[in-house]
Amino acid sequence: MRPLKRVLIGAATTLVVASSAVVMNASPAFAEVWSCRAGVNNDLNAGWAVCEQGFGYYHVNVTCNSAHWPYSRTIDGPRVYKEQGFLGPESTVRGEPNGCHVVDARVVAD
Repeated sequence: MRPLKRVLIGAATTLVVASSAVVMNASPAFAEVWSCRAGVNNDLNAGWAVCEQGFGYYHVNVTCNSAHWPYSRTIDGPRVYKEQGFLGPESTVRGEPNGCHVVDARVVAD
């Protein structure tokens, strides 16, 4: 009876250690946003992005043109977090402080 008890205790201990290792090495949860829109406001010389569904981080990425080198560059806007069940906040980049004119905007999910 004693050897069977030792085998069962050893098997249970091994199972607990192995399952703990799996849980501790699990990858983090993946956030996902969708129903996102991006656009350019020519009057404000700005690009914006907003997401309506899901949850997680995203930001606007704009193409900004100028009359001098570098003639075109991309600028990332502030990273914002959308909570589940709420409209996401707007991520905005203005061209004027960067010395350029915003011509295109895209949503980048982080």
